[in-house]
Amino acid sequence: MAQTETEAKFNDVLKTLVEQFNHAVTLETYTVVADVDVVVNSEAGKLVEISFASTPPADPTKSEKALYTAINQFSGDVRTVWGKGTDPDADTTLFATHNENVKLGGDIFVRNIKMVADLIKKFAE
Repeated sequence: MAQTETEAKFNDVLKTLVEQFNHAVTLETYTVVADVDVVVNSEAGKLVEISFASTPPADPTKSEKALYTAINQFSGDVRTVWGKGTDPDADTTLFATHNENVKLGGDIFVRNIKMVADLIKKFAE
């Protein structure tokens, strides 16, 4: 039996919600070695812009020196991949930096969840 237009719209909305939920609970960290241009506001001493000096690959994990980690915060699924030119024994600083960023991302995620929970609790009172 074919779906009605209403059922099709409902399924599309449901699919979008599931995709957004999965995106919201998955912490993704990329660390890529590449030539970049950095623009700093000299008066304020603040970073204004970072841009790639040359066009980066569409998929940063295909870069020679790259690390990627995805952690699903609910299921605990952890995926880590690195480019074929990235050597865990030789690129220890790169790996340490990446792992620190993954940890920092996890801490930020937990703080954000707590903040949302506190706001909900406050509005419920």
